Amino acid sequence: MIRDLMTAQVRRSVEPEQRLQTASQELLTVRDIERVGDHAVNICARTLYMVEYDEGLIY
Repeated sequence: MIRDLMTAQVRRSVEPEQRLQTASQELLTVRDIERVGDHAVNICARTLYMVEYDEGLIY
């Protein structure tokens, strides 16, 4: 996914500064999406723990 984003960015932009700025924004967006996924996993694990009382679900 990141490689595809970077390849598309190189094709779109002519100015190196614009490429760098857009690439940085895209990488930060990918990082933020990953964090949302991590939080969702934690919420699910805690919910299952509350329902099943399985301590192996909490890390």
